[in-house]
Amino acid sequence: FIAEKNGHTLLGKMDHLVCFMPGLLAMDYAFRAKSGMDHGVGFPKNKKNKGREEEEVQGRGAPSISADQEATSQSSSMGGTSLMSDADYLKIAEELGETCYQFYAKSPTGIAPEIVQFRTGAQDFVIDSGAAHSLLRPEAVEAFYHLYRATGDAKWRARSWEVFDAIRKWARLDDGGYA
Repeated sequence: FIAEKNGHTLLGKMDHLVCFMPGLLAMDYAFRAKSGMDHGVGFPKNKKNKGREEEEVQGRGAPSISADQEATSQSSSMGGTSLMSDADYLKIAEELGETCYQFYAKSPTGIAPEIVQFRTGAQDFVIDSGAAHSLLRPEAVEAFYHLYRATGDAKWRARSWEVFDAIRKWARLDDGGYA
């Protein structure tokens, strides 16, 4: 999960709004895969490859790297290798997507609460009593869509449909619309 920070203290809570993050990572993964870019912090990884890699990326229509991006890339890499592999990058997106899905799956109605509190032990998280309501936010379902597009795994489509069914069952108004 993605924790909230208050000063120097990490709080074991996650708002539903944060469920945009798996979709963001999945979109980035898909974009970089399509563009032939590395999923690490960035490139170039070393001075020797600088010109060649810039030419290759610019030739595919991707944006060129600025001097600031280059400095960040070089200072954020270890020994010229990326901090994370392509598989690890997508795995993080999927694990965060799984966390967001569990917000729905562990709710009695199948509709995610606004906030959950994470615990150690048998119960991963509990629904925050002050935020058990739902604003019917779209972030998680959007993330499931982007995870499906990035992975091709049909479970993400099925999970989107489960959420839709729960919203239709529990949040639909008699005269139409949802609340």
